[in-house]
Amino acid sequence: MTTRHPRRRDDRGATMIEFALVVPLLLLLAFGTAEMGLAWVTNNRVEGSVSTAARTAASSGSVVEADRSVLQSLKASLSSEQLGRLDRVIIFKPADNDGTVPAGCLKPVGSGDQVGVSGQCNTYAGATVQAAIPADLGSLDDYWAPATRNDQLSDPPDYIGVWVRTSYASKTGTFFDDMTITKVSVYRIQPDIDG
Repeated sequence: MTTRHPRRRDDRGATMIEFALVVPLLLLLAFGTAEMGLAWVTNNRVEGSVSTAARTAASSGSVVEADRSVLQSLKASLSSEQLGRLDRVIIFKPADNDGTVPAGCLKPVGSGDQVGVSGQCNTYAGATVQAAIPADLGSLDDYWAPATRNDQLSDPPDYIGVWVRTSYASKTGTFFDDMTITKVSVYRIQPDIDG
C-alpha cells in the first residue's frame, strides 16, 4: 500500500521563486524573437521594394520620366511606416556593376541635400518621395539625366542601380532601438530595340 505524503508548504514557496526567476527570461526570449521576426519581415519588404524600383528603372531606360517612375514605384511598394521613415533614395550608374554607390552620392542621415554627382547619380531626400511626386522633377534628375542613359542594343546598355536607406523602429524595445536598413539593387537597362 502506498502512502501519500502531503505536500509541504515550503515546496510551494520554492516553486513560486523558481517561476518568478524563469518567467522574465522566457518573456525576454519571446519578445526578442518577435522583434527579430518583425525586423526581418520589414527588411525583406524593403528589399522587395528596392528590387521592384530597380526593375522599373531598367525598363524605363532613357525615358525622360524614368526617375519619377522609380520614385512612384517606391512610394507604392513601401509600407506607410517605411515610407515615413525613408531617408534617402539614390539612382546611380554603378562603376563595376557590383552595387557600389559612387563617392559623393551618399548623404548624411537626415540630410535634405539632393545634389547628385554629374554623370553618376541623382539623389533624393525621403521627403521628396513622401510628398506628391511632381510630374517634372526639375533639376533633381539632371545630374545623371535619364536621356543620357545608354539603352542602345548596339552598345552594351548601362547598368542602373537604386539604393535606399530607411529605418526600422523597435516595437518591443527588448534588444535594439532603431535599425538602419540600406538596400541596393542593380539591373542592366533593357535595350531599346526600336531606337
